[in-house]
Amino acid sequence: MPSQTFKNLNKEKKNKIINAAIQEFSERNIGEASINKIVKNAEISRGSFYTYFNDKYDLVHFLIDSVKLNLFKTLEAKFIDSNRRFHQLLLIVHDELYSLLENPKYNALIKNISLFFHNHFIEGHNELPEGMQYDFKLIMDYVDREEFKENTDEFLFKTMMITQAILKEVLLITIVQKSSINDSRNRFTDLLRLVEQGYRRN
Repeated sequence: MPSQTFKNLNKEKKNKIINAAIQEFSERNIGEASINKIVKNAEISRGSFYTYFNDKYDLVHFLIDSVKLNLFKTLEAKFIDSNRRFHQLLLIVHDELYSLLENPKYNALIKNISLFFHNHFIEGHNELPEGMQYDFKLIMDYVDREEFKENTDEFLFKTMMITQAILKEVLLITIVQKSSINDSRNRFTDLLRLVEQGYRRN
């Protein structure tokens, strides 16, 4: 995560660094992305970069969390207006993530990040990300627990771990195959029906 020094920068300088990072991580896969190009386009020194971030992977996680923060605000607004059924909440998550993939600003960035983290293990980032924990909490706060066999936090969390893994795979296939939103949604729905047999109250 960024240092306090980065957080204290003025908005213009922060945005310059963020936009330079988005550009570099969009144009190249994460493993090949160059810190030198980021600092050049951001008009900062390499030394300054390392006072802001530990390494480029630290910067990648910062970008992910920034995107997620906006995503969660959108999700919560839509959850409030939903019927709060688990299936519908997950489809809302799917559709918003698909919209992000189609957003010109983030399209290539998200694809490169998704493909990289799907194929690589990065030391120090193997724990459940805070953003994912918050994502689960958001659903747990809004879901109708009466549809579950057990309404404990542990049972809901385990169910969400399974559906989150399925969603990741569906979106990865969507990226690779360039699927339409309907094809991606249908693929996700078919798999959710199988999961429902395990969690639904009879």
